[in-house]
Amino acid sequence: LGRLAPLQGLWAQAISARRVTSHAAGMAVELPAQSIHATQPAIAGLASVRQPLPSFDLREAEDEAQLRTRVAERLRHRDRALTPWDIERLVLQEFPQVQKLKCLPLGAQGQGRQQVLVVVVPALPPGREIDGTEAPRLDAAILDEITNFLRQRAVPDLPLLVRNAVYDRIQVRCRLKLKAGVAAGERLRQLHQALRDYLSPWRPGGITTRFDWQVRADEIEAHLRAQAGVDSVGEVSLQEFGEASTVLIRIQRQDGGPQCVAGA
Repeated sequence: LGRLAPLQGLWAQAISARRVTSHAAGMAVELPAQSIHATQPAIAGLASVRQPLPSFDLREAEDEAQLRTRVAERLRHRDRALTPWDIERLVLQEFPQVQKLKCLPLGAQGQGRQQVLVVVVPALPPGREIDGTEAPRLDAAILDEITNFLRQRAVPDLPLLVRNAVYDRIQVRCRLKLKAGVAAGERLRQLHQALRDYLSPWRPGGITTRFDWQVRADEIEAHLRAQAGVDSVGEVSLQEFGEASTVLIRIQRQDGGPQCVAGA
């Protein structure tokens, strides 16, 4: 259950509506929850209208370059999910909720039909930011939609599994020295947030959402050295952590003041 998105609520008598805007309306934005309160025109016998969740599946109108890319990809895969490349392009084109995915054949060749694993990373709506320790996931309904979409275009009875990506949480420990005159308390909080932003795929200035990447202690040390008010950094270590991401920083003032130790 931890690999699925959390349940947000149960509502009966629900319908979906599609919002279409013109180019003159400007850039499309997410419609916040509780923005729709009534129908137009009014419907007799309808007591109330409620929009419990924000809009989803936001997609901008494609420009000429995107049109050419889509047509070229369609000519190559011909709406058939036969190769990992086909599967990845088909899903990205059909589901705007997916920002990135990777298709991984499982099992050794020559030992019967291989299972195909499709790992997806969700796309955040424009303007939405999350905390650096969160791990957004697509809900089970979207995963089923992707599975059914691919099965209609793949070879019959293909063992297909679509799932959310699994995110490793790590603990960062280091010792650093601040420059003279820098307030330790506020700067400590800022450095904690800078590390979270750097390690989170969805935060501005982070390492971005990509597969097969590695993070090394020297990269984190270089990132800390580049922060304002930091004089020196040492004893950087990384450790895979359990349920929560932890950052532990020991700060020593350059002017010989007391040492500060804090964790988050």
